[in-house]
Amino acid sequence: MGTSIFDVAWRVFLKGDMTRKDISNEFDMSLSGVSVIVGRLKDSGVVLEKPLNGTRIGRSPNILNPNPRALKMCGVDMASYDIEVSIYDFGMNVIEEKTVNLSPEKFLNESARVIWEFCDGIDYVGVSLPGIIESHTGVLLNAAVPELEGKDVKGILENMTEKHVCVVNDANAAAIAEYHRRRENSLLGIFLSRGVGMGYVRNGEIFLGANGYAGELGGVVVSKDKKLDDLIYVENLSKDVRDLSEALNTSNPFFELVSDVLSKVISSLIYIFDPGLVVLIARKELSDDGVSSVKKKIFKNLEYPFNKETRIEKKMIDGNPAAYGAAILAARCWLSGVFKE
Repeated sequence: MGTSIFDVAWRVFLKGDMTRKDISNEFDMSLSGVSVIVGRLKDSGVVLEKPLNGTRIGRSPNILNPNPRALKMCGVDMASYDIEVSIYDFGMNVIEEKTVNLSPEKFLNESARVIWEFCDGIDYVGVSLPGIIESHTGVLLNAAVPELEGKDVKGILENMTEKHVCVVNDANAAAIAEYHRRRENSLLGIFLSRGVGMGYVRNGEIFLGANGYAGELGGVVVSKDKKLDDLIYVENLSKDVRDLSEALNTSNPFFELVSDVLSKVISSLIYIFDPGLVVLIARKELSDDGVSSVKKKIFKNLEYPFNKETRIEKKMIDGNPAAYGAAILAARCWLSGVFKE
């Protein structure tokens, strides 16, 4: 199959600062073919092309970037009864954001109302959810919010809000968000929430598996027939711990347990995926000391050459990474509709 205009638009949106030569090399296309696609992208208003560093147009390369004015999209994090809603432009700049506390009894209905009101005039909404979004049915399984278990959240929200809604697991959304902010071919995102989730992104595509179950680390057996969730899910630690990011602080009494288990799991994932970068992600800011300690434990577990090449960092996203990643998926939904071929 040949390269589609959607493929190029999606890559420019994810990476930015691309020259025509970059596109030619990345997609193995002739420069004349690239010119045709770039012309269509510019005519549609999706991308802007400007001279590098403000130099005059001529021999200097021109840079392609997403046009921030092309679209506004909404990212929603529905991880708890305090849902977070953010509006972004097409350059992924935050325009407005808010947190709304909703009642469990009418959680889905009230979520739809908030989206409809706060995202007024915005047609594309991305929603991140804690749980498994089954590929074949779109139904949310193993949902952390009980009121969403077994429901087609996408279909229900689309009917209630009359908007285009795309749904994504929150760990996958967080990984996509970090990928968008970095220059990496492959990225393994470890998402710390009430439990531990994972997202693996390669060349701009999130790996979901055959059924949408990929990255569900909670069921992995890690010690004497105990699953990961049995050991470090927040409800199994203490009522005082609300998020694993709190436990990944060296002053927290559960730090040694959480850091030991987490480092062993991440080490195993590095052996399997060999990612260019591992990113520790959370909705809250992670302790520098905690991250540094986990890195040391991971490198101690890894054998040559993995301990030579692996890079481990904490998140770059300042705001909510799950809402940010969900908005990116909303942009993808829009692009696929604009450039459907």
